[in-house]
Amino acid sequence: MTRKQKISFETHGTSLLTRMRSTLDPEYFAIDERSMSDLMVFILEFSKKVQYTNYNNKIEGDWAPFFENNLAFLLAKISCADTEHFNSRFKRAVFQIENEIDSKDKKSNLRELIKYTFDLFETIDQWYKSSKYDLVHIEENKLVEQLQSAISLKLSPQLIVFQKQLDLQNAKYFKGDEIHFVFEDFDHIWRRKKDTASAEDTSTELLNFKTAVKEISIVHKAVFGVITYLKTVSPKLLGHVIEDYPYHSPHISLFLSFLKLFGHVQQDLNSIVQRHLDYYYGSVLKQALRPAEPDHAHVYFEPAEHILKTMVPAGTLLAAGTDEEGIEYTYITDHNLELNQSVITDLKVIHVAQNPIIGIGSTYKAVSNIYARSVQMNEEGMALDKDNNPASFDTFGKDQTDISFIYRDMQQAQIGFALASPILLLKEGERKINITYKFNLKSLSSLISFIEEISTTEKLSPANAFYKILNNIFSVKVTTVSGWFQTDRYKILPPDSWTDGEVKIDLLFDVADPPIIAYDEEIHDMGYSTQWPVLEFVLSSEHAMYGYSYLRDLIIEECRIDVSVSQAKDLQVFNDLGKLDINKPFYPFGTTPDLGSYFLIGNEEVFRKIITDLSFDIHWHNLPKNDGGFEAYYKDYKQGIKTDSFKVGITGLSDFQFIPAEDKNVQQLNLYMEGKSKGKLHERFHIDNIDLEKLKLNPSYMEMDLTDYNSRTRSGFLKLEVTGPKEGFGFSEYPRLFSEAVVENSKVSSGLLSSKEPKKVDLPNEPHVPQIRSISLNYSATALLTMN
Repeated sequence: MTRKQKISFETHGTSLLTRMRSTLDPEYFAIDERSMSDLMVFILEFSKKVQYTNYNNKIEGDWAPFFENNLAFLLAKISCADTEHFNSRFKRAVFQIENEIDSKDKKSNLRELIKYTFDLFETIDQWYKSSKYDLVHIEENKLVEQLQSAISLKLSPQLIVFQKQLDLQNAKYFKGDEIHFVFEDFDHIWRRKKDTASAEDTSTELLNFKTAVKEISIVHKAVFGVITYLKTVSPKLLGHVIEDYPYHSPHISLFLSFLKLFGHVQQDLNSIVQRHLDYYYGSVLKQALRPAEPDHAHVYFEPAEHILKTMVPAGTLLAAGTDEEGIEYTYITDHNLELNQSVITDLKVIHVAQNPIIGIGSTYKAVSNIYARSVQMNEEGMALDKDNNPASFDTFGKDQTDISFIYRDMQQAQIGFALASPILLLKEGERKINITYKFNLKSLSSLISFIEEISTTEKLSPANAFYKILNNIFSVKVTTVSGWFQTDRYKILPPDSWTDGEVKIDLLFDVADPPIIAYDEEIHDMGYSTQWPVLEFVLSSEHAMYGYSYLRDLIIEECRIDVSVSQAKDLQVFNDLGKLDINKPFYPFGTTPDLGSYFLIGNEEVFRKIITDLSFDIHWHNLPKNDGGFEAYYKDYKQGIKTDSFKVGITGLSDFQFIPAEDKNVQQLNLYMEGKSKGKLHERFHIDNIDLEKLKLNPSYMEMDLTDYNSRTRSGFLKLEVTGPKEGFGFSEYPRLFSEAVVENSKVSSGLLSSKEPKKVDLPNEPHVPQIRSISLNYSATALLTMN
C-alpha cells in the first residue's frame, strides 16, 4: 500500500479527569443555574409587568424605562439573545419554499423570509440606539464601537442590497400587495454607505423562487453572523461594564450590587449537591479518599529518520516540563521499549452486521452485511468527518441498514475473490468463460445444510433452493481498456453430484463488450500485483441475500478456467510478399500461388494459453460459380484435379521454429468444400479438426509484437502452406494448355473440304487464385490452478 502522507499523531494526550463523563460531575447540575445576564434579562422583562398610576389612579407607565436604556442591561439582553430561534425560523421558511408546490404558499413563505431578515436589521438598529443613550460617556462605551464598526463596514451595504431585493420582489411577486418596511426610522449611520454599495448590488431580474431565496439568504447570513458575534463578545463586555464602568445611575448601581451579593447565596445553594455527596460517601458509607499515587502516562516516540532501530531501556528518565510552581515533572519508563520506523498509515473500520430482521433461514443468517470505512485524519492524528472537520467516529462501526443514505458513514465492504490469469486475455469476439471450483467436501457442509433448510422451509427442490440463495450474489467486474467493466451475464450452476464438490460459474461477453486486457494500475487502481487480466467477484446484497454466512467456510482445492472465443478478427496476416490488409479482400497465397506458397496468421491470445481447440472461418471472395466444383472447373487440365485436391499443411511457430518440422508429420487440411446441391462450392468454409498435438503450441508469456514478421520472431503465428495438388493451381500448365487449344481450334477453322463439321476444343479456365473476403479465428483454452 502506498503511503501518501505521514500522520504525526502529535497531541497533548488525555488524562483520567478529561475522560470522565461530565454527567458524574456534581457541578453538572445546579439548583439555580441562572447567570447574572439571565437575572438581569428577567428583571428587565419583569419590570414591563410592573405598572404605576398617576394621582388620578390611572395607569401611566411601567418600570421598564428604569432599566432598558442602561448599558449593562443592554449587554445582558444581547448575551441572552435567542439566536437559535432567529436561525431556525428562517431555515424552516426556506425548507417550506423548496418543498411547496403551490405558488401562493411559496409567496407566503418568501414574505416571511423577507420579514425575518428585516427583523434582524431592526434588532441591531435598536441595540445601537440604546447603546448611545449615555452620550456624555460614549467614548468609554466599547459596545458602541463594536456596533458602529459592524454597521458601517458590513451591515450598511447589506441593507442597501436588501432594499433593492425588496423592490425587485415586490415588482415580481407581490404586485398589489407590496411589502413595506419603515427604513427611515433607522439611525443615520445606516445611510453612510448608500452610494458605495454598488459592489454588492443585485440589479438583475430574479427569475424564480430559488434565486430569490438564495439572494435573501446571503443577506440574512451576513446579518445573523453579526448578531452571533455580538452575543459571543457581550459577556466579556458586561463584565467590564460591571467592574470598570462607573457611570451607572444610583438605582442601577444598587441593583447590580444586589445581584453580586445574590451570587453568594446562589453559590451556597448550588453546593448542596456536592455537600450531599460528601455526606453520603463520608458519613454514611465511611469512605475515605485514596492516598496519592504517582502519575503515569502513555508516551510515544518518533525516532530520527536515520535511526532504523533503537532501544529505550526500563528506568529511563523522561522530562515532562515544569508545573505552575516551577517544579520539574520527571517520569520513569517502566519497561523496555524497542523503537523502529514503523508508522500508522491508515485507520480503517470493519463492522460485521448481525441484523436479525434480514436474511432467510435460521441457522446461517447471523451476518446480514459487512461494512467498512477509512477514517480520514489530519496531520495531528485527529479524526475528520466528510467535511474535514474534527469529529468522533464509531470505533467498531455500526449497522447501516436503518440509517438514511444521507447520514451513512460506512460502505459495504469489498468482500470477495479475484482471479488473474493470461487465459483471461480476451480482446474480441463472443467470449465465454467457464470457471469450475472444486471445494473441500467438509467445507461444503455449511452451504449444503443451508440449501436443505431453504428447500424444506419453502418447499423447493435443492436446485431451486441453490439458485434462490446464489442468484446474483456477486458483483462481477473485469479489467478492460476503459477501466473496470461490470457484467450481470453470469450463472452459478449447482454440481451434478455434491460428492464431486464442484460448483461452476459461467460468464458471457458478446462482441459489443469492451476488450478484456491486462490489469493496469493507472487505469484500474485497485492495488493488485499482477500483469494479467483480473476477474473480480465481490459479494453484493442488491439482488440477493448477503452470502458471507454460508460461503465463508468454503475451502478451494482446485480451480479450472475454460474459455472459448469465436469470431476473433484482430489477426496479423502475412505471406511471402509481406503483410496483408484483412479489412478488404486479399490474396492469402499471392496472385500466382504454387506449391509451397503460404500465409501466416498471427494472434497473441492463442499463443499465451494452453489451447484445447482451434478453427478458422474463411469467407472466400472469388470462387467459381459453376456446378461440379473444381473438378468441372479444371476438367480441361486433364489432371484429375478435384475440390478436395487442394490441401494446405498447418504448422505453428514456437521457439523460433515451425512445428511439425518434418513434412510427413504435417497435418493436411482441405482448402475448399462442395455443397450438396449440384456440387457448388461453399463460400463460407469452416476449417476445424486441427490436431493440436502435432502443432505443440507452447504458451509464451513474454511480450509479443506481431505487427511484423521476420527471422527473429519467436512465436505467435500459424502457417498454412499449399501442399496439393502437385500441379498447384495450374499456373505452370495454363500457358501450354491454352496455346494447344488455340492451335487445335485454328485447325478446325481451316478444314473447309471436310465432309463433317469438326468440333472446337474448349479453352481451359484460367488458374484459380484464392482470394479471401474475411477470416476469423475460433479457439478454446484451459488453465488449472491448484491450491495444494
